[in-house]
Amino acid sequence: WQAALGLLSDMPQRRLAADAISFSSAICASESACRWELSLDLIGHMFRLSVHNTVSFNAAISALGSCSQWRLPLQLLRDMSSRSACRPDEISCNAAISSVQASHWPFAIATLSHMQRLRLLPNLISRNAVMSSLSEVWTLAMNLLREMREIREGPDEISYNAALSACGRGGQWRAALALRSQMPAVPDHIGYRAYAAALERSSAQQAVPAMLSEVTNAWLQRVGSQQSQGSAKNVETTGDCSLSIKAGQTRPIFELKIELDWK
Repeated sequence: WQAALGLLSDMPQRRLAADAISFSSAICASESACRWELSLDLIGHMFRLSVHNTVSFNAAISALGSCSQWRLPLQLLRDMSSRSACRPDEISCNAAISSVQASHWPFAIATLSHMQRLRLLPNLISRNAVMSSLSEVWTLAMNLLREMREIREGPDEISYNAALSACGRGGQWRAALALRSQMPAVPDHIGYRAYAAALERSSAQQAVPAMLSEVTNAWLQRVGSQQSQGSAKNVETTGDCSLSIKAGQTRPIFELKIELDWK
């Protein structure tokens, strides 16, 4: 980021006019170093030079969100909405929604509604970003997933994983089980880990055998070698033996099984 900022500072001496692309590049560099204050300074400097545009605002919103500054991206989005020179687009709103943390999920939903007032069509990225913010309110996550099924651009693996994660945090193993049965494809390791968390937090011991069997079969399908089959059987045996132990102690087995050459 220091090199990018140095090049930007040297442009006047070289009789070069910095434009929106130059500033946007410097803002992106500040994001990689999590220097969100620098992003705001650059946006302010762009205003003074009247070279700001939507791309530069989007870069700043993304940079601020990456540094866990969730209020500032929403403020920048409001500033964009009040300026005719750089109206927000889908990328602006998606970046602002993605910056919202789970404890502030109402702001994510409000931003999704704000998109419609701006006559912007929320897409799958928009809804997945809102879904991720609902990790602590599983009922709303499930409602949003139902809404996504009714539109043309339905939920994808990220959507289902986020909903499973919300069920896991809430210890709603029956909801997680129902959701798993509705998924059009086999979950990846992220989905299975969220599913396991739901079983663990709710002490749903009766659902553990099916979980272990399903993960084993899915893992064997992905790996497919004789050596992997032997390893998976050993892990499953360990999992079966753990059923006599309280549910809270089954988590290491879940994580071991999910991580074994899954990626």
